[in-house]
Amino acid sequence: MLYNKLTSLNRYNSHTFINVNSLAGSQLSGKITVNVPGLSCGDLIFKVRDVNYISEQEYYWNGVLEPKDTLSCSEGYIYLLSTQYGRKASIHIEEEQYEINELSSSRYILSHVNDSINNSNECYNGNSTLDSIGTAEFSGCDGNCDVRCLVLYTTSAKNSVVSINNLANMAIQQTNQALANSLIDMCELRIKLSGVEELPSFIESGVIQMDIDLLVNNVLARQRRDATESDIVILFTNADYGFDGLVAEVGPNDDLAYGIVNTNNAIGNRYIFAHEVGHLFGARHSNDSAPGYAHGHTWIKGLKRKRTILGFSSSPKKSRIPHYSNPQVYYQGKETGVDGENDNARQLRKEACTVANFRETILPFYIGLHGEQYACPCESIDMEVMTSGGAPGPFTFNWFSSIDGINWTNLQASGAYVIVLVPCIEGLEGFFIRVDVVSSDGQSRSVRRYISVQTQWPGQLTPCQGHKPSSVINLNSNHLEIFPNPTKNNWIINVNS
Repeated sequence: MLYNKLTSLNRYNSHTFINVNSLAGSQLSGKITVNVPGLSCGDLIFKVRDVNYISEQEYYWNGVLEPKDTLSCSEGYIYLLSTQYGRKASIHIEEEQYEINELSSSRYILSHVNDSINNSNECYNGNSTLDSIGTAEFSGCDGNCDVRCLVLYTTSAKNSVVSINNLANMAIQQTNQALANSLIDMCELRIKLSGVEELPSFIESGVIQMDIDLLVNNVLARQRRDATESDIVILFTNADYGFDGLVAEVGPNDDLAYGIVNTNNAIGNRYIFAHEVGHLFGARHSNDSAPGYAHGHTWIKGLKRKRTILGFSSSPKKSRIPHYSNPQVYYQGKETGVDGENDNARQLRKEACTVANFRETILPFYIGLHGEQYACPCESIDMEVMTSGGAPGPFTFNWFSSIDGINWTNLQASGAYVIVLVPCIEGLEGFFIRVDVVSSDGQSRSVRRYISVQTQWPGQLTPCQGHKPSSVINLNSNHLEIFPNPTKNNWIINVNS
């Protein structure tokens, strides 16, 4: 029984039964409000940063917390996921973590993650003397540089979580959101899940250095990598290593593109899965002595030390922000990197196509959306879709825009290029653009992009004209509430009294 399994895991220290209703009816204009039991933060408003909504049975929704005027509830993230394996959510509020798991089609449980799981060291990889300076910069925007990741797991790892498949899907979801947060364009790099498979012959030794060598030389792991055309491989384990993750080598290296991630912290607020994936592209810790720019970043903000996904901390409990270092991206008013020294994003872009070509995958039809990632309020931006692969033209293009990524409005545009008017809504921080493309032989693809609406941003070439929104809507009226409360019309989580 899943309930007995979940409550027996030392990953959690408390549980509360909840009801879960529709996502579409649970958000308004891209915002969801959460009230977590036992957390003295009151209503927490999360703003959408990415969403892919196919149906209530197939979606993901990523949001960032709207800061509150309190030190204890000013930073947070939420990740919602629905797949054939059920629904799952991960909620991060400061150093606190919560998860929602589906027990059956009508039963869900909210669990507070036990802080003791963060007692282990994060990553075994020490400083490296390998040269991290590249000689050429590549962009995937002229082709497809998606990197295919095969997730393998041990029997022990499968038994340590409610759904190993949903853990893998959410780990990919969080990694791709971190790429987007770091201004790595979707046409430059995204991680695609190529499979989730058990490695039944693999039994953890308890020594992570030994296990990574065993993984690299495991015949079945190599066979499954080739069969699934996977560029990189991550093995989920459940062992008391004293470390949460390790890669065979800080990459890129085709023969050694393997990593180990312990299930306990794969998707926690230390982002171990995204951390180890970064290593496979050559991204390094903030304190790595190797020369070059491929390092994570840490800095002081007020009384708190902040760090990116490859940022080092002497405290294993310290959370990370879901960003790879990038001096062109600001977080709470501070640069998340340093030019020439701390720029994981540059390293990831540079090596994206190298890693993507570890295993040649010929996609029959691929589309990429090119254009701005920032926009001025009430102005316009240019967007263009590029097609490649084995699909004959001419193509049919249908363009859409959305405030929430779920409800779409047709833009009445029919070509590969479109000028998009930015919605003129007070309080709007971003919106989505989507294009559906159909080839002459009936093949179809869809791609979307989140556009951040701001008056200033890094690298801005032309200042905004100062237009003011003329229409006002209330963005904060719907609630995701987690506390004893009578069920409301369309909300998703209410604790059973």
